[in-house]
Amino acid sequence: MKMRKNHSESGFTLIEVIITLVVVAIVAAMMASYFGTSITQSSLPFFRLNAAEKLNRIMEIITTEYDQIPRWSPGTPYITGSTVIPTPTRRQEPYGYQYICTSPGTSGLKDATVDNEPGWPVPGTTVSAHVCLTPPDALCTVTDNGVIWQLYAAAPTLMALQTKIGLEGSDYTQTFGSASTSVNTVSYRVIQNRFIKFVGGNEVAIAMGDSEYGRYLKVTIGLPLSESNRTDETLTTLFVLR
Repeated sequence: MKMRKNHSESGFTLIEVIITLVVVAIVAAMMASYFGTSITQSSLPFFRLNAAEKLNRIMEIITTEYDQIPRWSPGTPYITGSTVIPTPTRRQEPYGYQYICTSPGTSGLKDATVDNEPGWPVPGTTVSAHVCLTPPDALCTVTDNGVIWQLYAAAPTLMALQTKIGLEGSDYTQTFGSASTSVNTVSYRVIQNRFIKFVGGNEVAIAMGDSEYGRYLKVTIGLPLSESNRTDETLTTLFVLR
C-alpha cells in the first residue's frame, strides 16, 4: 500500500502583507500625532539651557566692566587726577558727567550736591559768575570737604562701555577686562543698548544732554546669528548708576 506524503506550505499571503503595512502606518501616524514635536525637538531644552548659561556668563562679564566705573564715595581718599562720576542724590543730577580731582583729600560723608549748593556743575550752570561750558572747564569746580573737583568730561567711561558693547542689531566678539580683572573674549548679538529714563511708567531712550543721561543703561543680548544650535533666548539687564 502506497503512502501519500502531505506537504503543508507556510508563509504570508500578499493580502496579509498589505494589511500589516497598513496597520503599521496607522499606528505610526497615531504615535506621531500623540507625541507631536517632542521627538523631533527633544534636544531643544538642552540648547535653550546652554544658551541661557552662555548669556548669563556674558552679562556677568559686562557687569564686571560696569562695576569698574569710578563713582564718588563718602569718606574716601582721593589723589590729584582721580576721576569720578557723582553718586545720584535727591536733586536727581547730574548723571552724564565725570569730574577730575584737582586738589587731593578725603571726601565728605555726603554727596557734594547736598552739602554745597549749587552742587556738581554741569554745562549751562553758573559758578562764581562763570557759565559752565562743554567739559573740561577749569572754572567749574565744586569743593567736597576740601577735595576740589573740576568738570572734566561727558562721562567717558559710561559712553565707552556703551560703545564697547556695540550697536543694536549687530553681532560682536569683544574682549572685556583689564590687568586688575580677568580678561574674557565673548561673542553675542546686541538686541538693545541704550540709555533710558522712565516717563509715566514707560521707558524712553535718551541721548547726551538729558538730565538723566547715564543713570539707566539698558542692555539686551542674544546669541550671534552664526552660533551653532542657536535659539532665540535673550537676556536683559538694567544697569543703574548708584
